[in-house]
Amino acid sequence: MVFRDARLGPGASPREGPRSGSGFSEGGIRVSPMKIFDSNFWIVFAVLLVLIVVALARGGTPLLGEGLGSGARLFVRYAVVIFVSFLLAGMLQRLMPHGLVSAALGEGSGWRGLLLASVAGAITPAGPFVSMPLAAALLRSGATPAAVVSFLAAWSLLSIHRLFTWEVPIMGAPFALTRWSLCLVLPAAAGGLARLFFRS
Repeated sequence: MVFRDARLGPGASPREGPRSGSGFSEGGIRVSPMKIFDSNFWIVFAVLLVLIVVALARGGTPLLGEGLGSGARLFVRYAVVIFVSFLLAGMLQRLMPHGLVSAALGEGSGWRGLLLASVAGAITPAGPFVSMPLAAALLRSGATPAAVVSFLAAWSLLSIHRLFTWEVPIMGAPFALTRWSLCLVLPAAAGGLARLFFRS
């Protein structure tokens, strides 16, 4: 998580901000060091241990081996894609115009920002390996959390490419278009509710 150091005076240069051992300053933005073994890691690790015990109890080492082998195959299949997606997130964060993002989706953009984020999410023609890094880059480039909620909600519910590639051919046009139309207001509404949560 990044944040601007509040101890900088109004007239001080960003590079004059204090440094501490808990992070480093880059262009006035304090960046916490990456923590691999954070709470998320330990939660996932604890769940894995529980599942290992369950697998041993139900099927012994053969079932455990099948489960771990399946996980290893998934890792081999998706590791490169995940690695490239993180590279994409880093490049987007550096190349995305912060001023433009802040003006369009930042504080003060109001409902216009939520609607714009909803449109952007609906027309994003990619899966989670692209949309999630893009959402993270938007958040770090000045977009409000509420706008990013609208972006992700629209990507999940209103994706144009998924509508015509999957839903219409499989579910039929009447059902797919009706479902899509009924969900039109949900991303902006979710962003509006997110404002209340993030302000509290």
